[in-house]
Amino acid sequence: VGLRAEKGREGVRFRLCLAGHATVFCARPEAAPALAIGAARMALGFPAKTDSPWMKFVKQTAYKANGRAIAKLARALLALYGQQENRIRRLVRHIPRTEMLERLEEYLDGPYERLEITKEGKPALAPSIGSLVQRGENLRICGFGVPLGQLDVQSLKAIAGLADNYGQGELRLAPWHVVFIPHVPVQEAEALLNQARSLGFITDESFLHVDISACSGLEGCRGARLATPEHALAVMRAFAGQGKREHFAPLSVHVSGCPKGCAHRAVSDILALEREDASGYYVYEHSAALAPQKQSRFPETVSAEDLPRVVLEVANRQGRQEQS
Repeated sequence: VGLRAEKGREGVRFRLCLAGHATVFCARPEAAPALAIGAARMALGFPAKTDSPWMKFVKQTAYKANGRAIAKLARALLALYGQQENRIRRLVRHIPRTEMLERLEEYLDGPYERLEITKEGKPALAPSIGSLVQRGENLRICGFGVPLGQLDVQSLKAIAGLADNYGQGELRLAPWHVVFIPHVPVQEAEALLNQARSLGFITDESFLHVDISACSGLEGCRGARLATPEHALAVMRAFAGQGKREHFAPLSVHVSGCPKGCAHRAVSDILALEREDASGYYVYEHSAALAPQKQSRFPETVSAEDLPRVVLEVANRQGRQEQS
């Protein structure tokens, strides 16, 4: 369940998205939380066994339940029936979206609007990192990217130190593998970002336009024989040197050590899949590790050293094709 901010003539509205698909349901900012909670309750109202006697009970209980009651109910259902259809992404595989939207109306508490999806609707807020203006006198909120979205204990301690030394001990985690530290005096912002870069974090805007994922690789899984995280980081550094991809659509890159695709199960714009003999990678376009599109494979085996160059070439070609 997601909410997407859209800017319209009457201000910002939030459109409900189910499993990445935008719906016709919108709400003003003050009613948006109720819209999201209603969708979550609706998901709990679809047990895997649709003829289950629990169906009516679920609806009655979840309709006015608080968070703890919903969690307790979900645990009870899982214990009784095993795997439940309480995730939107599984629901959409089995239940027509029109039926889901009809059921959703039964679960909505707050006011909402039905607005058709148009090409004019654009996100009202675009993510950014670096030194950003914060409401308040001479304050900044500083954001930096976490490579591959992975934080270990030492990284967390380092971030906590930055928040203590430059801010007020507060930090915020964003959905784009980004950490924000607010309440930073304007004269300290650049020093914070410099230290963040020295710790291995990313402050280049290209980080937000290229989503790079990688499995644990040789050190963390017996299914891989290459150091996939290191190779993915090399690809990330190559993109950082290219600057912001302003005119290209966001790009997803997945570096996988085996066909299971644990780090990213969905289709990626560019997939680098370890060869059976671990001599390098097959590079595919618009593929998932579980089912790579062989017709879109790069004609040659790509070594780990050449992977950043090849991925950049493919990404730039895809970008030019999108523009044309």
